[in-house]
Amino acid sequence: MKIRPLIFLSALSFMLLGLAGGLRAQQQDTGPVARRVIIFVWDGLRTDDLTPEITPNYFALARSGVVFADHHAVYPTFTMMNSASIATGTYPGAHGFYGNVVYAPLAKGRNDIIVSFSFDDNVAVAGKSGISYASSVNRRGDHGSFSQTDTHISLLAHGPDFKSGLYDTLPTANVDIAPTVARILKFSMPDVQGRVLEEALQGGPRVTEYAVLNKMHRSSTKTGLTMKLPTDLDGRSNDPSLTTYAVELKTKVLSRGDESYTYFDHAKAIRE
Repeated sequence: MKIRPLIFLSALSFMLLGLAGGLRAQQQDTGPVARRVIIFVWDGLRTDDLTPEITPNYFALARSGVVFADHHAVYPTFTMMNSASIATGTYPGAHGFYGNVVYAPLAKGRNDIIVSFSFDDNVAVAGKSGISYASSVNRRGDHGSFSQTDTHISLLAHGPDFKSGLYDTLPTANVDIAPTVARILKFSMPDVQGRVLEEALQGGPRVTEYAVLNKMHRSSTKTGLTMKLPTDLDGRSNDPSLTTYAVELKTKVLSRGDESYTYFDHAKAIRE
C-alpha cells in the first residue's frame, strides 16, 4: 500500500515541521513504508509567546529535534504570501501573492515602493513589547510590518531525517521549507528560491561550515517633512521635532562553498 505524503498548511508566523517515517505498523499490508510530512502552522503567534509553561510539548520536541533560532517570515509578513512561499519555496515575485488580497502572477519589473505598517519596538501592549499599527484599517496589534516582531518567527523540525538536539543559529526562512521537504521525500523542485536546510538533516554539514555576513543598508535622507506619530491611534497627531526621514534595512548573506542566499532580516524608519 502506497500512501502519499500529507502536508497540512495553514498560514503564518509560527511553524512546527514534523516528519515521520517507519509507519509500517499503521498500514494494512506489507507494502512500502509510508512517508509523511506534516506541517503545523499557527497564524500570528509571536515567538515570545512560546514558553515551557504555555507550550510544554513544543519544548519537549525541541530537546530532541532542531530549533531554528534565526527563522524569518517572507515579506510582506502576511498570511497569503507566506502560505504560498511555504508551499512553493519561492518569493512573491515568483508566486504572485503580494498581499492578502493582492495576486499579480504576471507582474513585471522592480518594486519602487514597499509599504510597512507603522510599529514601535518599545511600546508594550498586554505585557508584550513591540506593536504594529495598521493605519489603513485603524487597528493595533496586526502583523505586516518590517519589525523584528513580525519578521522573526519560530521554526522547529522533528523526525528521523533531522538531527537531534540541534540549535541552528543560521538564518533560515519560510522559502526554505519546501526544498527541504522535497529533499527528504526525494522529488524535484527545480524552480525554488529557498535552500535545503542541510545543516539540520542527518549526515548534513555542521553549522560552523557556513559563513554569515550581516549588511546594513541605509536610504537617502529626506528633509523638511511633517511627521505623524506612528503610534497615534487616529494617525492625526504630528511631532514638530521630527523633520527628516530615512530607512535602514538589514540583510544576512549565508554562504557555503559557491552558494549564497540573502535573507531579509528587518527594517525600520529613521525619524529625526
